[in-house]
Amino acid sequence: MFSVDTLATFVVAAFIMVVIPGPTVLFTIGRAMALGRIGGFLLLWSEKPGAT
Repeated sequence: MFSVDTLATFVVAAFIMVVIPGPTVLFTIGRAMALGRIGGFLLLWSEKPGAT
């Protein structure tokens, strides 16, 4: 069984990884804010095929 300290460290690290968005999400949000809704949708359409 894991110690309480190890479990707490794991929970904190997992929470941080889930809460902080990745670079792709930040780029998409930034472009959508700069170019508007249509620019954000166009970016998603062009970005998604490369991610799969």
